Amino acid sequence: MEYDVDYEIFKYINKQADHYVPLNKILEKHHCTFDEAKQKIKRFKADFAELLKKYQIGSENAVMMYCDLMNLAEEMPENQDLHYIYICMMTDSGLLNETNTYERTEEQNIRNYFRQNEKIRELSEFLEIQLKYREKVRCIKENLKKFNDLHDDFSEESELLYQLTLQHDFIEESTVYQDNLNALLNYINQNENMKLLKPYLIFAVLTRKHGMMQNRVGFTPNLKTVFQYQEYNIRSNNGKNFNSYKYYLELYDHLQRFYAEDAEVDIGLCGFCFANTSPLSEWYYKHCQTDFEMPVSFGQKVKNLKAMSFPNLYCDADSDLDMYEFENEHPKVYHSCDKFVLNNPEIVYDFIYAVYNGSSLKEYIEQMPYGKDFPQYAEFFLYCEAEILLNNRMLGVSNLFTKI
Repeated sequence: MEYDVDYEIFKYINKQADHYVPLNKILEKHHCTFDEAKQKIKRFKADFAELLKKYQIGSENAVMMYCDLMNLAEEMPENQDLHYIYICMMTDSGLLNETNTYERTEEQNIRNYFRQNEKIRELSEFLEIQLKYREKVRCIKENLKKFNDLHDDFSEESELLYQLTLQHDFIEESTVYQDNLNALLNYINQNENMKLLKPYLIFAVLTRKHGMMQNRVGFTPNLKTVFQYQEYNIRSNNGKNFNSYKYYLELYDHLQRFYAEDAEVDIGLCGFCFANTSPLSEWYYKHCQTDFEMPVSFGQKVKNLKAMSFPNLYCDADSDLDMYEFENEHPKVYHSCDKFVLNNPEIVYDFIYAVYNGSSLKEYIEQMPYGKDFPQYAEFFLYCEAEILLNNRMLGVSNLFTKI
């Protein structure tokens, strides 16, 4: 079927129209008048500016704000003011950075303000819960005792857990595995704090050490290691790896449902560990039909709620450049620029540093292919690359706040 752009635009407009709420209804919901809403925006911007000043975060341009915040977040990841500043930056669609102000009416500003406020509230509440979970996990980690190889009699829980895990393709039936699983379960059940994390601990041991659990008699896993980040290649699919991730996710879902009614288990705490010790949740929501709910990290939550315009660095009012149009209308220039940046990634960092300092961008633009002939395209391309880099690095900052 041929892709009909006009029809897709038509569907999008109709969808947005269905969700349209008159401004008077929005003001009524928030118990304020048009003028009062404008005052709220003014106070919001002034309070944000004061916070930037307090922490000496530059506000001359967006790049300065992002870079200064990232440096401070590395130094003070526990600082709640920085958490708030970060959330404001990530959800900002132009009010704080004053991006594209010439395009927006006062009504649009008010709508943006209330929309952003809702996102700030949602992210702040989510982060507060995540930080409480993080402290609890840190305490459990610090008080973990050495694994004891306990060969107690098999309980009903152990028998059921054995049968449950055998339903997953990467686990095979064996006496060795059954004994090791029973020993692991008995060890966890010795400690009230470890029982809180039972589904996660079992999941992490089975996915990371399933070979040892199935083949080594008397295997004793080091439970402290299951709180370390486990990297998976979620970007490329060789068939086998994506199937494995699917099996792992199904196991976690099975375990969290198995223990959902257990008063000694904290499913939310387990979800925090699951979402923050591997990229499996991110992979699930990116590549799978979401048949069941998986916990998400703070970074994933930010990614879902961040402003579509973040980060908007290229604010030339006279330009109507668009990367898609640039690539299609000037493919030779585009691909030459793309190849050059791929082979010379340092130019993007140098360009960001120049924007940060308010320095001339000419030398970087002229280094680009066709930079002297078409400087507007070279500049636009570098800004787009800078946006991608800063976007990824700002998303990475979220991990500093919730690191176990």
